[in-house]
Amino acid sequence: MCYRQVLGREQLIQKLDTVLGQVAAAGFPAVRHFIDCLTTEDLIDNYVELLDKYKLRPAGVFTGGVLYDADKADQFERTLLAVVSAIQPSLNLQTITIGPDPLPRKGAKSDRQLEIQAQTLINISEKLSDQQIRLIYRFAGPEMADDAREFKRMMRLVTSQYIGVCYDPDWVARSGQYPIDLLDQFAPRVEELQLRSSRDGVWDEVLGDGDVDLKEVIELLADYDYRGWYLVALAREAKTPKNIPLPEALKKSYDYAQTLLKTASRLQGLY
Repeated sequence: MCYRQVLGREQLIQKLDTVLGQVAAAGFPAVRHFIDCLTTEDLIDNYVELLDKYKLRPAGVFTGGVLYDADKADQFERTLLAVVSAIQPSLNLQTITIGPDPLPRKGAKSDRQLEIQAQTLINISEKLSDQQIRLIYRFAGPEMADDAREFKRMMRLVTSQYIGVCYDPDWVARSGQYPIDLLDQFAPRVEELQLRSSRDGVWDEVLGDGDVDLKEVIELLADYDYRGWYLVALAREAKTPKNIPLPEALKKSYDYAQTLLKTASRLQGLY
């Protein structure tokens, strides 16, 4: 995620060889790319070649999208499925993760908008399942507002038959909630875990000890026999320290994650 923040889409596409080389050099065995960076045959072929070059596995792909407006959701669904049909023969994806776009100015979506969003997720999930692809729902800050209203509504409207959850304890904590409390309600539905650190409410430049006890989160998921991915998801904001070059931050983050997961006896699935 951090490379996308730092470089933007166009630069990420142009510098993908360097980026994946740095990811591999840090020790990561797998990587997640963005669907909007795989929209042509050349982009797909280049990504596949670089995965092979650096011995990296594709840990699914990610996309955002407007799901709460019926017309835009329909267009998003058709575009997404067309791209998936193009990339699936080469990548053999097992998962696709969607983070629904917030409203402008990140306001609260209406009940009707959430119903449209939920139905869009169901529609996409049904069509992805024809290609043996599992749909994962990822939340961020807006979904955590008002006691996680949007997130909880999605959990009620869209059953585990259709979506798994990418759980991000940092976003939960930044909303003023205790990550373990929310996780305890929905742990059986979690199929991906994002690992990111904040200190005093500010994203850190490396994964490490911070505001959230990640070991506690991992151990709770282990109680539910969690077997999904662990995603190191570095991010930057205005007050984030900028003392460590990104390749070094990746290596330090990977090493910390390795130690963290070994301590919790949950080493498989790190990327």
